[in-house]
Amino acid sequence: MTKLIGWFFLLISLPIWILSLDRIVDRHASEAWPRTRGEVVSSEVYRRSGKSSTDWCIKLHYTYVVNNEVFSSKRLSTSWMSSSACDRDKALIESRFERLRPGAPIRVRYNPARPGKAIIYLDDLTGLYIFLALALVLLAGGVKAIREGAAMASRRA
Repeated sequence: MTKLIGWFFLLISLPIWILSLDRIVDRHASEAWPRTRGEVVSSEVYRRSGKSSTDWCIKLHYTYVVNNEVFSSKRLSTSWMSSSACDRDKALIESRFERLRPGAPIRVRYNPARPGKAIIYLDDLTGLYIFLALALVLLAGGVKAIREGAAMASRRA
């Protein structure tokens, strides 16, 4: 049973580890990505309600041009836990939204190797580092449980 729990921890930790690490690497690389002008195609503020809180969020669609090719994106940042798109403070989100009305010019950072991958904001990585630490704890716990389960099985044999 201990080995099974260990494998369960490993299976949970690996996707968290991979996704978090990918986003962290992406975030650091995006600081050096070239910038281009973009234009907001559509935007809206919406309310996202959870069990313990309500957030106000911006949904955005924009276009930008790289090497005479038009690209389209809805991505605001490299993080899927972005604080730039949602906040509990409705006034803060509405002030951001004022600058993101349809037709508004924006600065877009794009990946030169894959120009279809773009962002508008550079995010704080604190949340991703927390997820990475959680994945590391799960990974270590999984390895420890698998080792203990193997040791118990060898003692029984």
